[in-house]
Parts: sequence; C-alpha cells; structure tokens
Amino acid sequence: MTAWNQIVKTALLGTSRADLPSFSSGISDAASIGDAALGKLLNQIPRQEEAAALLSIAGAMALHSQTGWQPPHGSIPPAAATNPAELPLCPNSISSQPERGHQIVEQTWKSNNGLVRHQLIKILATNLSMADEPFLEIALDDRNHLVRRTASDLLARLPQSRLSQHMTQFAANVLF
Repeated sequence: MTAWNQIVKTALLGTSRADLPSFSSGISDAASIGDAALGKLLNQIPRQEEAAALLSIAGAMALHSQTGWQPPHGSIPPAAATNPAELPLCPNSISSQPERGHQIVEQTWKSNNGLVRHQLIKILATNLSMADEPFLEIALDDRNHLVRRTASDLLARLPQSRLSQHMTQFAANVLF
C-alpha cells in the first residue's frame, strides 16, 4: 500500500478506533481495500465536492492514475488559489481545455512543493506538444529530481525538442 493510499483511506474511512459513520457498514479494515475498490468507494460518496476538497491536487492525481476516479470538474482548488472557483483543476482539465490547463499548471507552479509540481508536470503528458517545450526546459532545473526526470522524459517524447536533438547528436558522435 502506498503512502497516498494510506492517507486517503484513513481520511475517508477513519481508523479502527473511529470509523466514519457513512462508510463503517461493511468495511471493517481500511487496509484491505484495493485500489480499484477504493475508486468505486469514492464514486459512491454522496457529497463529491466535499470529498474532493479533502484531497490535494497531488492526491487526486495519484488516485486518478491508480483507480480511475475523477473528482467533479472544478472541485479541487490548487494549493495557491485564493478563490477555488477561479482555478479549477481536475485530471481531465487538459483534455477538455488544453490551453487553460497549461495556464493553470504554470500559474500554480512556483507556489507548490516538489511532489505537487511532479504531479502537475505529469498532467502535461495528456496533450504533449512543442508548445510545452519552454515550460519543460524550465522544469529541467527544478530542485526535485522527480520533476527533472519527468520533464526530461516528456521532452524526449518530442522529437523536435532541443533536448531530443541534442541527445541524438550526442549519440551520433559517440557511435560514429
């Protein structure tokens, strides 16, 4: 069980000492719930907005990647947002509104910690294009190694990026 799974399960299901009343029936041990079951359980929450508010961007992204669960559109405010309604972000934001999604990622970038920045940069893989290259090159200098690695992986998927061209030239010089 990952740390995120444990945090979310504890937050939504409670502990063995104090189960939350709406989930205590039929669930005796939060640790025994698998990722897929957790996603189904999250979809059964009657007040989705309140459940989504419980999760940070990183938590929601981790849950989405592991379980397929998506919070209601616009219900998760970025950590730096002063007004949650003005910066909606959920796992499908970039799919539905790529320009707005990229704008949100860039606006909230500096105010978040390394783990959140890592989750944010992974969002760019959804509609990766050459327009992302300048932002990804900035991310190559991030303090967090996961952010740097993800940025380099995404740049490598862009054959026309400066990084891809540089590495191709470097490999050609080494091999020939």
